[in-house]
Amino acid sequence: MDFKVKLAKISMKLFPSIPEYTVRGCKREGSLLSEALNHRNFLDADEAKKNRILFGMAQAHYWNDQRKPIDLFYPNISLKKVLQGKTVLDLGSWCGGESVSFAERWNVQAMHGIDTDSRFIKAASMFSASRKNQLRYQFTLGVSEALPYRRHTFDAIIARDVFEHVASLVKTLRECKRTLKPKGKLFTVFPSYYFPFGGAHLDFVTKTPCIQWFFDAETLNRAYDQILDSRGPEAYWYKNASAKLPWKKLGGGIGVNGTTLREFKTAAKQSGFTELTIFPTPLLSVSDISVSHPKVKLTCQLLKPLLKNELLQEYLSHRIVALLIA
Repeated sequence: MDFKVKLAKISMKLFPSIPEYTVRGCKREGSLLSEALNHRNFLDADEAKKNRILFGMAQAHYWNDQRKPIDLFYPNISLKKVLQGKTVLDLGSWCGGESVSFAERWNVQAMHGIDTDSRFIKAASMFSASRKNQLRYQFTLGVSEALPYRRHTFDAIIARDVFEHVASLVKTLRECKRTLKPKGKLFTVFPSYYFPFGGAHLDFVTKTPCIQWFFDAETLNRAYDQILDSRGPEAYWYKNASAKLPWKKLGGGIGVNGTTLREFKTAAKQSGFTELTIFPTPLLSVSDISVSHPKVKLTCQLLKPLLKNELLQEYLSHRIVALLIA
């Protein structure tokens, strides 16, 4: 095992990654990293500064969705036509920036959001209240496996980059089914465990692609932790401080459950949805580089015929993109 861990560490160090506490990937002040709230800049701040940081995070996520909207994953569906005037839940709404972006773009009747961190709920409430529109927002603290809503509450649920982080995918899907109105829609976009550019969520240590294809989870976790330990106290704010819970296949960041496309399909069937449609999305076809360079997106479409093979679809999809009907 020690040899495997050493080999994994060598592989991770081929493309090392160290996060910086800076503005990242947004047009305005803020951070896209939830771990930023573990930094002393936030922890030691007074209430006013904390509120500014939280607001900035929400703003950053708003601009992130404006730049690369979730609509791009559903090119043959007009989400605005489907969701205009509807009651929508953003499952795993984080700091609410994307929730507000969704609501404004689709002109929904009411946008709800839910997350497990009260600080994100505060950020979402502040940011949504700052918008100059008449849209209704409600952000709630809770978990996806026990949604605090009545049956048949929502016309649609949006879950973007969420299902890889839940403790129980089946319970989460069943709760989505319960809270959706009859024929309600669940739109979900998230990376398969086998997504080569970050499916393992080990980004605080490495950008080496495909690393989870070649090493088992235990080996990767040990190698990841050892590299973080070697960085000393400077890594305190992004070092994995969360509990090693059984659902976490890999412990990088907030942890991932290791869901694959096949496992997602199985969970969807077990959850009682009447219809499941998977939209094959070739590798990098809806990525930062393809948004900036449309020719890259066209080139990526050459992979689409390969995605007819279920095994290749696991490894060559940019995201699992699905629509489930209650």
